[in-house]
Amino acid sequence: MTGSISLNQWQVYVSKPLEFTELEDFNRNSSSLDNCQVESLGAFSNLFKNTKLDSYVSNHNDFDWWFICEFDKPAINFLSNGLIDFPPIATIAEVWLNERHILSSQSMFISNTIAECEFSETNRLVICIRGLSNYLNQKLPRPRWKTKLVKQQTLRWFRTSLLGHIPAWTPKQPIAGILGPITIGADYQVVNKSISATVKQSKGFIELAAEIFSRKKISSLQLLVNQQTFDLEFTQEKSTIRIDSSIELDDFEYWWPHTHGSPHCYSITLQIGQGSEIKEIDLGSIGFRQINVDQSSDKFEFVVNHKPVFVRGVCWTISSMDTWHQNESLMLSQLKAVQQSGANMIRVVGTGDYQSDFFYETCSRLGLLVWQDFMFANMDYPVNEPEFYAFIKREVEFQSARIAQFPCLALFCGNSEVEQQVRMLGFSADESSNEFFDQTLPTIINEIAGDTAYISSTPTGGAMPFHLNAGPSHYYGIGAYQRPLLEVRRHDVRFAAETLGFANVPHQSTLSELFGGDLPVVHDPRWKLGSPRDSGTGWDFDDIRDFYFKQLFGNDPNEIRYSSPEQYLALSTVTSGEVMSQVFDEWRREKSNNSGGLIWFYKDLIPGAGWGIIDSNNQKKATYYYLKRAWQPIHVSITDELFHGVNINLINETEQSFQGTLKLVALNEFNNPIIDHQMNIELSSNQSIAINADEALDQFFDITNVYRFGPKKIQVFCAILIQDGQELSRAFYYPDKIPLALGTPEITAELEQLTNDRLELSIQSSGFIYAADVQISGYEANDNYFSLLPNRVTKIQLHQVSDVSRIKGFLSAAGLSDNVRLKLSKK
Repeated sequence: MTGSISLNQWQVYVSKPLEFTELEDFNRNSSSLDNCQVESLGAFSNLFKNTKLDSYVSNHNDFDWWFICEFDKPAINFLSNGLIDFPPIATIAEVWLNERHILSSQSMFISNTIAECEFSETNRLVICIRGLSNYLNQKLPRPRWKTKLVKQQTLRWFRTSLLGHIPAWTPKQPIAGILGPITIGADYQVVNKSISATVKQSKGFIELAAEIFSRKKISSLQLLVNQQTFDLEFTQEKSTIRIDSSIELDDFEYWWPHTHGSPHCYSITLQIGQGSEIKEIDLGSIGFRQINVDQSSDKFEFVVNHKPVFVRGVCWTISSMDTWHQNESLMLSQLKAVQQSGANMIRVVGTGDYQSDFFYETCSRLGLLVWQDFMFANMDYPVNEPEFYAFIKREVEFQSARIAQFPCLALFCGNSEVEQQVRMLGFSADESSNEFFDQTLPTIINEIAGDTAYISSTPTGGAMPFHLNAGPSHYYGIGAYQRPLLEVRRHDVRFAAETLGFANVPHQSTLSELFGGDLPVVHDPRWKLGSPRDSGTGWDFDDIRDFYFKQLFGNDPNEIRYSSPEQYLALSTVTSGEVMSQVFDEWRREKSNNSGGLIWFYKDLIPGAGWGIIDSNNQKKATYYYLKRAWQPIHVSITDELFHGVNINLINETEQSFQGTLKLVALNEFNNPIIDHQMNIELSSNQSIAINADEALDQFFDITNVYRFGPKKIQVFCAILIQDGQELSRAFYYPDKIPLALGTPEITAELEQLTNDRLELSIQSSGFIYAADVQISGYEANDNYFSLLPNRVTKIQLHQVSDVSRIKGFLSAAGLSDNVRLKLSKK
């Protein structure tokens, strides 16, 4: 930002709610209040750690918080006035500058810019964040329906995140704070901007509308787009420069999700000329792409640049409950991990918060599509109340204009589960209709974000919004509703906007930290604190995981837990990952009606076995690795076709054609290969095919064990996709329960240092082993919880993530009696 400074050094005071309604009252009494000094701004949960006010944070909504910053007039070309940019403030706040009231904010979902602020030689900025409890306890008109999602139904009146207010699966830590730096600017500060990049008749167009605060006359205005310069049309009246220009590009590269191509982004810079002086303002980046949603014939299929894209990914709540979205290095590492998993979409859910520009910019550069919910969920929002309507209209206009610039944006969604909530409570279709979501929002989107796809709610479509065979659904048939895995195809899920919520066991280091080195057991209160549940139910998601534990391994999980807690933990760790990968294998096959699924959700909010595929310490769980194998753009899977044997499903989503080898292996109980067959494979770009194994082998083996002519012959069936001698993808099928091992395998492992921060582990086993887990202190494996075929070398790469004095670790698996120690080979 040209000509601006950020304010730091704040004195913070705490008072009783509404003890001081006027600034003068606070000024007279502030000396008696508890206070501390902070050097920056942010969420209370992180800001006040190790300060005198830390004890107030757990009940912060029961107090008013006063932030005071005294500063001299900045030496950045001020005359007597300037501009203040406020980040989102959670949630109800009042602001004074030099004893003059300049802002009342009642939403954490918008930023505020105050122009023409009058500054003195010395200045005093005061911000009071009111305790939200006092407002939530007001008597307000009753809703038409109540939701079990939150206890306080009055939350529907307030524009704040529901995270922290949801007792079943979020910590009791509602957001409060000034969520970013406050900047004071002078000339050449962008106040409002709307940027879009579109493709029409194979040409690229950039539409730019903006207002720039400046009291200086300018002579020229240009836009720099990847080293190309374009003159812009503008007008200047008093202190406002207005831009409304369209630029045409004949030569450009399309932006693609990373699974299907390169995410080409174009950096754009505003160049302001004043005489011989040129000022530059970074406007971020854009990308040229066409994204539509095909909803014909009950489908819900994303089409990018005229190509259907199978969508897979995660639901995003927040990067950190402590830092919210202010820790950009943490967010970057999290988003890179999403991309590396093979995911190509993130859904920003309506129970959370709109994300920062950094988030959307990073998603764009990483090639991750974004499904953007507006921040409404489950409740009966008072959209017909004029003041509330004005708040939310401004919010959606602000957020639509801000987010629409980024090429990652695939879809806007009006809300999460409002339609479902209404219909499940017995309301008619007409009663569930909402003018704001059905008419107002799409009109705003069309005006601001052009042809960006929009749906009113998720789930939606079909006879009932929660039916699975039309439109986007929230699918927990495999999961909370405990349906067998073989039913997935019958459920006919067209698109799962959230799905496969399981109590996913966290990384071993997180468990060790949580239990202080004690053996982790699921009945311990420390474990149960992190186990998600639905409000009002008599079960939690540990119970759901146990249901599939028995389906996969054939053992009663309670019996295993009683007799061998270590074995129970090892198998629980891999259960949900195995289930998730089998579901996605079914959805990705050639003839599937499904067009995608988004895991509920990405990161645990608190330590424990939460829904996340990474844990609260940002460590990757076993589920992450199972999904990483299932989500790759070049992929092989095996699906059970019952009396038709098994199909080998091959997928190539990349821009290039694929030529390679498919190897099929089947093992009996003695690790002997009953089948060892290979064939050449060719796949065009963006092609998927299914090969019936019986046809490929030209011999009947009863791989699925449904005919049962004699004892079961095959214990493990495997398909391996190879190109130029390198294994790209591997799939396993088990005709009955999953064997943890065949025979008593012996393992040899060799660990070599490739570079200062990279290792390579070579593993060979004398017999089949299910879900081998590699743990080396300070290092992270590129693949883990992988199964081993006998007498075949498997190579795993590891990269350093933290400093260690000595490289050592172990390999473990539920089918091994002892861990295998790992240490560097001596040369």
